[in-house]
This record gives sequence, C-alpha cells and structure tokens, in this order.
Amino acid sequence: MKFEIIPRKSVGPIQFGMKQKQLREILSWKFHELPYREERSFREDIFPEIGVSTTYDDKLLCCVAVMLEYPAESVFIGRNILDKNYSKENLERFLESVDPLIQVEIDGILSEKLGIFVNFDFDEENYEEDEPEGYIQDSVTIFKELFGIIL
Repeated sequence: MKFEIIPRKSVGPIQFGMKQKQLREILSWKFHELPYREERSFREDIFPEIGVSTTYDDKLLCCVAVMLEYPAESVFIGRNILDKNYSKENLERFLESVDPLIQVEIDGILSEKLGIFVNFDFDEENYEEDEPEGYIQDSVTIFKELFGIIL
C-alpha cells in the first residue's frame, strides 16, 4: 500500500489528530493494540499486513505518529524512502536538500523540520564490500511533533 507523506499533516489517508476509532475504520485492516503501560504516555495500534503502526496521545487518543515498514511504500516528494535500492548516502542527500539541518546517526536520519525519522538496520545478509556501512532502511516514522517517543 502506498502512503504519501505530507510533513506534519498526513501519511496517506492518516491525518495527524485523527481519533483512534476513525483511523481504524479508514485503514480497515486487521490490527492489534499494544497493551498500555504506565511508563509510556501513548498507545499504539499495529496493522502488520500493511506495515503500519500508529501512535496515539494517551489523553486525547489522537494520532501523533505513524511508523511505516515493509510492505508499505512511504512516498515523500515522489520517492519511496523505504526502497532498499536507495542507499543511505543517497537518502541523506535527498533529505538534506529539503532540510539542511538533518541529524545523521549510524542508525538513522532525523529531520525535525519535516517530522521524519528514517531508521537503518545492519543488513548482514546483503552486506557488500562496495557498501561497507551495510545499513539499509528498516522503517520510517512520521510525526507531527516530537513528544517523547523513542525513535
């Protein structure tokens, strides 16, 4: 399923601020809710068949973040951020062209301006000598504002 990212507003049909019940109806896929734990101040739904996880503010039960992973297509300005053929270096340059203040770590790229965090995982199976870092996009989290979610 393709999800067009509009920074700080929406991810495909998911609008930030949307109530949990409404979001579940719009996605209309099987989901499971992660059990609430007091040490976290948010709730989450996982839609495994489409590679989507949604995070809700515990007080208002409004969507505040969306995580996409395979098989979801996360499209930002015409590019699928989760395309495994798109190297970390190329993705870094692309995001930096939109936000020169991105923060790059070994395991991710964060753009606070865009509300996008791309998580990288070490890919031992497909490790190649010509790409010594061996890191590939694992997931992308899109958020309205940073609010204490561990990215």
